[in-house]
Amino acid sequence: MLKNILNLEGTKELSANEQKMIDGGNAPVCNEGSFAKRCNEFGTVPYYWACVPNGTKSC
Repeated sequence: MLKNILNLEGTKELSANEQKMIDGGNAPVCNEGSFAKRCNEFGTVPYYWACVPNGTKSC
């Protein structure tokens, strides 16, 4: 989807800071093929951000 958006006339790629603002402030900027997901380990640790492969439902 991002490639389709970037192909639109007049668009530009978002900077890492702009991506973090959209994703939630302290979310990591992940490599292509993965996305930032908030995770926790069954309530044993506080929530944390992780880059997981696209299509992954859990951390």
